[in-house]
Amino acid sequence: MFRLAAFDMDGTLLMPDHRLGEKTLSTLSQLAEKPMTLTFATGRHYLEMKDILSNLGLEGYLITGNGTRIHDLAGNRLHVSDLPAECAHELLNTHWNTPASLHVFLRDTAQVVSVALTFWLWLTPIFIAENQFPPWAHFVLISNPLYYLVRSYRTVLLTKGTPDPRDLAIAAAYGVVAFVLGGLFFRHMKRGFADVL
Repeated sequence: MFRLAAFDMDGTLLMPDHRLGEKTLSTLSQLAEKPMTLTFATGRHYLEMKDILSNLGLEGYLITGNGTRIHDLAGNRLHVSDLPAECAHELLNTHWNTPASLHVFLRDTAQVVSVALTFWLWLTPIFIAENQFPPWAHFVLISNPLYYLVRSYRTVLLTKGTPDPRDLAIAAAYGVVAFVLGGLFFRHMKRGFADVL
């Protein structure tokens, strides 16, 4: 007779919207009524999984953090596996040259971004003046945040003048917008990190 039923949560029991289907929940509830110990494995944090099971009305052993923590039905910690301190220090202090949110799902993101940045450089008037751009291409300059920074640097280095405050304000506005959108995008995407890591 089986005494233990173990399930992977992320990408298995959980649907794309991170919920359990009605049929899955019904089956788990039936198993819980039998002399069967339910166990759930996930990359998520223990506290998050504890809340999820509580909301679903289920109890079970929890294997969380990709196997680094195991808790019993009462919440007692049965197993802990932490990174060595020197390894954690190296990870936290290493610069990772990757757009993290997308790279979790698309492993070739770094290569695509590298090509995109090269084209962006070509569209930035660094060694040519903006008046050499044809009229139909002026929208490229206006929509390019680097254009305003390059023009400010050119003013300082070549004419020893003062950058136009409007250029600095526009560049700063682009930076703020990029920061806010990037933060919102990260918050939206991080909910699915545990499904693929």
